Amino acid sequence: MRSVVMVMGLAVVLMLAGCAAPADEYGPDAADRLQAGVLEVTEASASSDHADALTNLAELGVALADARARGAVTAERFESISAAIELVRTDLEAAIKAEAPEPTPPTQPEVQDNEPDKGNSGKGNGNDGNNGKDKKGDKKKGKG
Repeated sequence: MRSVVMVMGLAVVLMLAGCAAPADEYGPDAADRLQAGVLEVTEASASSDHADALTNLAELGVALADARARGAVTAERFESISAAIELVRTDLEAAIKAEAPEPTPPTQPEVQDNEPDKGNSGKGNGNDGNNGKDKKGDKKKGKG
């Protein structure tokens, strides 16, 4: 688990470096907004709230796409930050999967047959298993 956190930390550092680019690659408002988004992802991840970090990361991606659409981020910077976002997303999804409990296979109810059958004296249906035949094997003649 520590290696996941370390990789996520490295990815976030790379992303921060990407968001702290020269002014000609994007405007200060875009940089501030993206850096704030990175901080939210970092804080959620540091507190092991990976689901919240993943949500914050998605919001960061939307903010990045919006900044790109407005021309506030260059294509090169957009690609660089998008790649870092995907790396962090992969790490967060792996952390969430690692935290999920293993599904347990359904168990069959255990049948215990410790008591003798109640109400069964073993006499059957009263014809002693002769299927309507007398002791010689001939069919009994009905009365009538």
